[in-house]
Amino acid sequence: MIAPAAPAPPPTPVMTRVAFGVGLVALVAAILALDHHYGSANGFTAIIAFIVLVGLREFFAMARRLGYEPASRWTTFCGLALIGEFWMRAYGIDTYELAQWANGLGPGVFSFLKVLFSPHVQWSLVVLLFAVGVFFLTVTQFRDKAFENVGVSVFGMFYIPYLLSLSLHLRSMKAPPRWEQLRATAGVAGALSYGEWLVVITIAVARGGDIFAYFTGRACGRNKLIPRVSPGKTIEGAVGGLFGSLLLALVIRGLGLPNLSLAQAAIFGVAIGAAGQLGDLMESVLKRKAGVKDSGRLVPGFGGLLDIIDNFMVAVPVALLLLLVWGAG
Repeated sequence: MIAPAAPAPPPTPVMTRVAFGVGLVALVAAILALDHHYGSANGFTAIIAFIVLVGLREFFAMARRLGYEPASRWTTFCGLALIGEFWMRAYGIDTYELAQWANGLGPGVFSFLKVLFSPHVQWSLVVLLFAVGVFFLTVTQFRDKAFENVGVSVFGMFYIPYLLSLSLHLRSMKAPPRWEQLRATAGVAGALSYGEWLVVITIAVARGGDIFAYFTGRACGRNKLIPRVSPGKTIEGAVGGLFGSLLLALVIRGLGLPNLSLAQAAIFGVAIGAAGQLGDLMESVLKRKAGVKDSGRLVPGFGGLLDIIDNFMVAVPVALLLLLVWGAG
């Protein structure tokens, strides 16, 4: 009689973390590839809007555990409006055509709407409406800790919707001339535009650094990094994470960053790795203050959505800044 096969051993935490990180990068790449194939940006924008919705919900839940009553619904509404404004600006929505329907109402109305729909006015209008709405809602409805509630609402708006909206700007960056030559011969890279590839690179370098930090910390972590903020993080893990981000940036330089020198690619990797770790520490501070281990329960074993994308949110503005300074987009 043949003995039954032994059950497969459960996946180790390292294996699970690596598989999840690779899967997350692959999922974003697949969504961007579909957008590129159909000539739209709707899929990626929808993902960012979903992250804003869930992320703000988790953030405000932690704030309420500390006794604050922020203007959560108004902040969420304005956050989604900000994503929509960046989407229109980043993808060149013709505001002239948006105002054409009012042309029959007279030149004055048409001119007003044309100015109203202009990108800078839209951004200023969203910020103005958010500021006025938050002030009146917190002062009139939640008189206790009014100023604290305003601060929590403003920080939530900047921390999640604004930082994530910059990924739409990163996605819309124009390609350098050499990129078109590369796309003709590249395999996976040819399925994405330059900006879409930059988004994938930023996520990959940030997540890769997180995986390297986790693996290095478990293997040889001895000295605590900031025990009052995150007791599990070590200096050795942080250094390993930076090395992993550096290595990944150098490996993908020839595929996704064709117009960066080796030195610039190295700086990019270290900067994105450091920004990702900073984002992780920022969220750790919020969770520690709120007395929770995870921001939510969206993904078993990993926590909430903020636990998953905290490093990406801070890495995006750093990537955008470096690429703009270097003239790489």
